[in-house]
Amino acid sequence: MTDIPPLHYWKSLPDRDQVLDRMYNFLKTLAAGDIAVANSMVLVKDINQFMDALHDSLRKYLNLVIEDEQWEQYADSDLIKIIDNPYDLDEDLTQPEFSGKDYVVGVNEDVSVLLSMKGYVTSIRLHFLMVERDELFFLKLLKISSK
Repeated sequence: MTDIPPLHYWKSLPDRDQVLDRMYNFLKTLAAGDIAVANSMVLVKDINQFMDALHDSLRKYLNLVIEDEQWEQYADSDLIKIIDNPYDLDEDLTQPEFSGKDYVVGVNEDVSVLLSMKGYVTSIRLHFLMVERDELFFLKLLKISSK
């Protein structure tokens, strides 16, 4: 049996930089293939179902934007592993969005970020929600959307 890392939480409401750092670390760890650690960073109802949905979303996106002759390089790829490290990108590219207006992220505030693959920003956005449980604060994965 593998050790499951404890879930990361905050004892007080985090600021926007701390939340972005958690989201970026989640994406970086997910792309590196360390699913158990990624799953400990945010609340995810079913990490395997999320990974399948994310992979399908990335595949559908690529079907729309790449030429048939380029498809061969992606056909059998684990598309999650080619998500770019958000730390390597300018924030103007990942376009983080916060539903609140304050620097400190509030409970039930929606936070989202665009994904990038191989240096190109996609239209796929991951949405998270700040939740409180037992006076601790967690980042919960809400949904995957595409504009």
